[in-house]
Amino acid sequence: MKKEITLIIFAFIFIITGLYLFFNNTADNGRFNDFFNKIGNEFKNPMISLSEKTADSKSHKSNEAAVYFNRANKKIDNKDYDGAIEDYKKVIELDPEYLNAYNYLAYSYFAKGDFKSAQENCEKELKVHPDNYKAYNNMGTIKHYQKDYKSAIDYYTKAVEIKPDHAKAYNNRGIAKYYLKDYDGAMEDYQKALKVDPNFKSAKENIDLLNKKLKNEKN
Repeated sequence: MKKEITLIIFAFIFIITGLYLFFNNTADNGRFNDFFNKIGNEFKNPMISLSEKTADSKSHKSNEAAVYFNRANKKIDNKDYDGAIEDYKKVIELDPEYLNAYNYLAYSYFAKGDFKSAQENCEKELKVHPDNYKAYNNMGTIKHYQKDYKSAIDYYTKAVEIKPDHAKAYNNRGIAKYYLKDYDGAMEDYQKALKVDPNFKSAKENIDLLNKKLKNEKN
């Protein structure tokens, strides 16, 4: 009984920590940033990020859809994920090709811990917008949470192929390689992330973690 309670408490702390880290440094008009999650290792927890949620300004078929889209974003701000899901679904009903509607719907499910629905909606986003690097990065993170690191690497790679200056995707790919014990590949990706963004704190931390690990293995 005590063991079961401990496992429940651990799971609760893990979910809360992940949700807290979903929102970090603001980006793209200061509204939303990448979804951040903590992935643990034996030294310290490095960061893995999902791509940013932004109110994309590309032309859309329906002004009404835009109203629901913006309202859903505000609900995300208030952590009303069920309300956001309802509104994003309305956006899709009004305009099935609305950029990032499926992607942000995936985020809402991810925030609720429903990875299956998150993956399904990321896949739908990629069918509608096959060059959406944000959705590829998010798919990589979902696969990462499922411990399918090889598939995660494939999705992160696709993200940087579309957007070569996507520092977070390089960092994420490095973490996936770390878990596959490809330490040289991990270091290379962390350094690529820093080359794109010299102030990327998570990449710096992950380099330090990897250096400590390699040093300890030599001792």
